Amino acid sequence: MSIIKILRSGTTGAPSALAQGELGYSYLAGDVSNGGDRLYIGTGTETNGVAANIDLIGGKYFTTKMDHTPGTLTANSAIIVDATSKIDVLNVDNITIDGNSITSTDSNGNISLTPNGTGKTIVTNLYTDGTTSLSEFIYDTVGGAITAGTGVTVVNSDGSDTSTISITNTAVTAGSYGSAIAIPTFTVNAQGQLTAAGTASITTSLTVGADAGADDVVSLATDVLVFAGNTGITTTVSDNQIDIDLDDTAVVAGTYGTAIATTTFTVDAQGRLTAAAANTIAIPSSQITDFEESVEDVVGGMLTGTQNGITVTYTDGGVGAGVLNFDVADPTITIAGDVAGSATMTNLGNVTITVAQQANSVDMGTHTTGNYVASLVAGTGVTLANNTGETATPTISIGQAVATSSNVTFADGQYTGNVIVDGNLTVSGTQVTLNATNLSIEDNLIYLNSGSTVTNPDLGWSGSYNDGTAKNAGFYRDATDGYFKPFKDYTPDSSALLAIDTTHASFALADIQAANFRGALIGNADTATVWATARTITLAGDLGGNVSINGSADVTLTATIQANSVALGTDTTGNYAADVAVSGSGLSITGAAGEGTQYTIASNGTNASTPSTLVFRDSDRSFSANVVSAALVGNASTATTLQTARTISLAGDVAGSVSFNGSGNVSITTTIQANSVALGTDTTGNYVASVGVGAGTGLSITGTGEGAAVTVSGVDATTSVKGVASFDSGNFTVTSGAVTISALDGGTY
Repeated sequence: MSIIKILRSGTTGAPSALAQGELGYSYLAGDVSNGGDRLYIGTGTETNGVAANIDLIGGKYFTTKMDHTPGTLTANSAIIVDATSKIDVLNVDNITIDGNSITSTDSNGNISLTPNGTGKTIVTNLYTDGTTSLSEFIYDTVGGAITAGTGVTVVNSDGSDTSTISITNTAVTAGSYGSAIAIPTFTVNAQGQLTAAGTASITTSLTVGADAGADDVVSLATDVLVFAGNTGITTTVSDNQIDIDLDDTAVVAGTYGTAIATTTFTVDAQGRLTAAAANTIAIPSSQITDFEESVEDVVGGMLTGTQNGITVTYTDGGVGAGVLNFDVADPTITIAGDVAGSATMTNLGNVTITVAQQANSVDMGTHTTGNYVASLVAGTGVTLANNTGETATPTISIGQAVATSSNVTFADGQYTGNVIVDGNLTVSGTQVTLNATNLSIEDNLIYLNSGSTVTNPDLGWSGSYNDGTAKNAGFYRDATDGYFKPFKDYTPDSSALLAIDTTHASFALADIQAANFRGALIGNADTATVWATARTITLAGDLGGNVSINGSADVTLTATIQANSVALGTDTTGNYAADVAVSGSGLSITGAAGEGTQYTIASNGTNASTPSTLVFRDSDRSFSANVVSAALVGNASTATTLQTARTISLAGDVAGSVSFNGSGNVSITTTIQANSVALGTDTTGNYVASVGVGAGTGLSITGTGEGAAVTVSGVDATTSVKGVASFDSGNFTVTSGAVTISALDGGTY
């Protein structure tokens, strides 16, 4: 029987730490909070032998709560329904649900059914007792609660479950009161009821009078009182309102009469203006005595005389009488100063003055606007002629034509702006210096040494840099050997040289880094992906085999031991028998000596009395013999021992002997003679030429060479190394190699 004991405690509730999958049980008397009588397991990631979580999975504390009859509510126990999914009674706080009853243990407490949100509480077929339904109870309660007040009659019908409430009739007779000639009258009590109703006649006539005529009586019930307009008046009635309006005449509303115009108007019998107009005041001179002469004399007296070049004469009588003559002197207008000219106006008519600019009268810059050239000065490379005196014609020249089609020659030039060359640019000098930040060339090929008389120069480019020392680096074709070479650290100024001096102490070849190089490489490479030519590695001698390798991947060479290449005893370790032989009577051997031979050793033993055979006993330990020469003691059919003990010896490849007198079984201790067994020749089947152990098997081996003691030992097992582990006798039982768990004890906590 095997016993497995898990981690346990009788004094503590939950364990403080468990390994992943490890169980722990607390048999401390459990209650709601102390964690006793519960089973725990470690779960989650395990760190240093401790699981991340300790989960509660069961225990006596829970199982005892389920140890009762299903369907029966039991104190301090779980609710277990019976086969029909029912429980006999259910207590929820103060509420008890038992059979068909829902009761409360809270004295005078309410039982509330409150749905959530817009949910409804739906209850059907409710009764207040065994016979009275809730609806009947409500009907009876409501009906009994309704009593008639003043002016109200209540009739309750228990059979039809109705309560009829009506207003009690008063003494008023139902009907309509009031008419076109009668006003309704009524009496209202404190409840707002009409206790009396009747009518009263209204006044039916109205006496009207005016400035003229006798008074008239208007019957209000039947007559229509009309307000009529007389001449010039219009009346209008609308929405119980009478409008009296004075009629418009043909006169246009406005203001009439001014200082030079009088007003005329027409008035009708009603005093209204029916016409109005404005008339200019016009008094004929015939109506004024000597009016024209008087005016002429007054005006003539006012204007006659000479004033500031104007002469006025008045003719009072005779020919041309009453005429004023105005004579204006002809003035002369003269212009002087920087310009000069004059002209006479005749009878104040239009006149044109011709003016002339006076000599030296215009100061440039003072009397003029805009820019002007005060003088010309010849600058660098410019020749100036005829540049002196007023009216001079200066001539400016630069020594050569500079038209767009001209060929221009300059010694030196400097441009601060852009220079665009639409044609070809030819530089005849020996050096072109560009101080540009970026050089952009549209041509896809840059041609060097064009037109040069040097037939085999160094070709390439170089640039300067300073890493603490001014140096040059570049890429060029070495004219001495035709190789293209990148170089660095070159201190001579390569911009002023026509060749790179490879013998200079500072000259050094620079490295080139690229993703791939195409073509043959001459020289040694530090590394290579594959060899240019695959090579074959061949084993010779005692081993045979070959493999092709080009360096692109690892290869495995399969080796084969060559025939007759292993000399046992020389090339092998351990003991072996070179040959097998038998000696003495009764034994025979078959099998010729040679590699791979299988020997068979046989005996001619029998329990019969047969000469020259080995004797062995049959199943009842008897054998037959013709003659037994010996002193017999006791029963002649048996012998306890041989009279003379005999020595049985083995010779040949094995040696050994034992003394035998028949008194009991004997065992011959045999010794294979040194170098007597040829493994593979004197042995059959497979043999172990050497012994080794694989990595991770939990074993180790010692001993090499012929005659060595090979020791295979178990490696002590650890949590990370396979090996030999012992079984605790307290937990395991081992019988004939079979291991039985007697007890696994997780210990206590």
